[in-house]
Amino acid sequence: MKKYQVIYEMYKESILSGILKYGDRVDSIRECVKKMNVSKTTVENAYNKLVLDGFISSQEKVGYVVSMNPERILLHQEILDYSSSHKEKSYEYDFRIQSVSFDSFETTIWKRYMKGVLNDKRLMSSYGLAQGEYGLRQALCKYVYQNRNILCFPEQMVIGSNYQSLLYIFCGMLDKSKVIGLSTLVDDQAKQVFLSYGFHVDVLKSRLNHGWHPDLALSKELKVIKKRKAPLTYKGETKTIREWAQTTGLHDYIIRARIKAGWPVERILTEDASPRIVVCNGEAHTVAEWSLLTGISKTTIRTKLNKGVSPEEIFKKRK
Repeated sequence: MKKYQVIYEMYKESILSGILKYGDRVDSIRECVKKMNVSKTTVENAYNKLVLDGFISSQEKVGYVVSMNPERILLHQEILDYSSSHKEKSYEYDFRIQSVSFDSFETTIWKRYMKGVLNDKRLMSSYGLAQGEYGLRQALCKYVYQNRNILCFPEQMVIGSNYQSLLYIFCGMLDKSKVIGLSTLVDDQAKQVFLSYGFHVDVLKSRLNHGWHPDLALSKELKVIKKRKAPLTYKGETKTIREWAQTTGLHDYIIRARIKAGWPVERILTEDASPRIVVCNGEAHTVAEWSLLTGISKTTIRTKLNKGVSPEEIFKKRK
């Protein structure tokens, strides 16, 4: 322990134990230098720390006196007891996002860059750009292109301390007539940001969570999707689902099912609805026929085929 810390601890313990009481005079710096046989600088460092921590104060024509009253001493002791009895829990695996894995983080490089920034007087004496430091934006543009295949330029990027501050910037760029669609997975804080800017917020609930296309999830037509008179526009022509069924030869329930699945309008009205032929081990049958042969429901077969599961895998357990 350094000499100034020894002096600091000595006076601290004397005050906390009641040897030195509130208002008592403390040795002057000169007296302490003689008593402890140390330099003036050492004593000054110890006294400055005692002042900063609230143990003593300097009074004109008196010198240093004890400034910690009995109530503050009691509070100080309670805090110490609480700190010693309440330890942070340790976990074998820590998945919190506020911590960094030193096994995968190049701390040496980070320290070198931090040292370079601290030694750069121009950077340290300026507030920087509101949009974010240009060099950092350049590096992020390169990163997202190489690792996420996203092409953007530094001028198109804004760096913020958290997503809420970035949402406020984003809201200022949007037309207030826009409707904001949010999934139920988005927290309420994001919703409040949009509401504070006067946007109408539509919580999509199960729509986006079930894989619906965002345009369809926000569409007001979905409120009448079960009705045969619901309008649908294709190539500038608007008709009801029943009218499109008559025009295309598709059954109206097929059109409604495709809309709910999030299909583009062109695919909804142009894709053939003939029975799907599935070939497995040299046998070719419709989905309905395979369902009868295997005992597997038609819905299960279609779902697995749409997920890319091979027919051999689907029908390996037959009746």
